Amino acid sequence: MGPTQTLDIDLTDEGFVCTAFFQPHMLHPSTVKANGILQKGSGKQVVDLVPNRLEVKLVDVRVVAEFIKGKQHELFLDPETAASRLTAFQPERNYFPVRIGTSAARVCAG
Repeated sequence: MGPTQTLDIDLTDEGFVCTAFFQPHMLHPSTVKANGILQKGSGKQVVDLVPNRLEVKLVDVRVVAEFIKGKQHELFLDPETAASRLTAFQPERNYFPVRIGTSAARVCAG
């Protein structure tokens, strides 16, 4: 996510909220049905994306990274948060068959 991809980012007392876009297979089918699928151009291909309101709580952020030429560069890393909060997200991690995070920059929570 970044300022050109996330235009509606709003700060909250605990972090921020924004509209994020996910590939349909990354979301529960009821979310895909409720929010609909948008087709966006990405280079020479068209990608199906589902808009979804995302809330990020700073207490759950363990890493902020950017990708330059396909290589991850960590801008912020908090190993304590990763160790202490990772179990809070275990049920969700078990549900999703793929990992989220293929954008130019990402915030990983959980």
